[in-house]
Amino acid sequence: MVARRTLATLAAIALMLALSAAPAYAALSVNLGSLSPPNPSGAEYGYSIDMAPFSDEIVAGDFFRIYDFAGYVPGSIFAPSGWTGSVSLVDPPPPGITLLHGDDPTLENLTFTYTGSAPIVAGSSGLEIGLFQALSTIGPADGALKDFVWSITNAEAFNGVNGTKFVSEGAVTVPAPEPATMGVFALAIPIMLVRRRAI
Repeated sequence: MVARRTLATLAAIALMLALSAAPAYAALSVNLGSLSPPNPSGAEYGYSIDMAPFSDEIVAGDFFRIYDFAGYVPGSIFAPSGWTGSVSLVDPPPPGITLLHGDDPTLENLTFTYTGSAPIVAGSSGLEIGLFQALSTIGPADGALKDFVWSITNAEAFNGVNGTKFVSEGAVTVPAPEPATMGVFALAIPIMLVRRRAI
């Protein structure tokens, strides 16, 4: 019995060491970080993105997209320096990604694309980037979880290749067209990604 327990303990330790030694390919998350009450211009929704320590990097052309932002006020999208914001009604997800909440063709999607010349690297402490904003005619009392997707660049050798593009998706709170849809709302919801693919 003692021998079996010893072998089991050694096996568990070996597994932990193997996992800690394996390269980590961390995720990126999109969070609702701030909002303002409705005013004549609309309610302001502010988003940020979080990169985990020693994770991937963001280079020109990499992007993230928030789907079905209800009540979008035309011309209100705002991106920080080095980023551009665009709006569209229909955006097929990246290859290999399935939108868990779909893409409503009547609601705007917000896409933020990095255009800077220098890669963005998280470093040892991780990195938060923001603020990405848009106005909605729908106030903060009504929110629902909708999809976001991202495509960023692997900073390390993955399958022997540097610069591999990774895509994935998650969920973030957006204004909803109907009151209390899903009954979900929070000022900051760090939703971790559920899928990650190399393309």
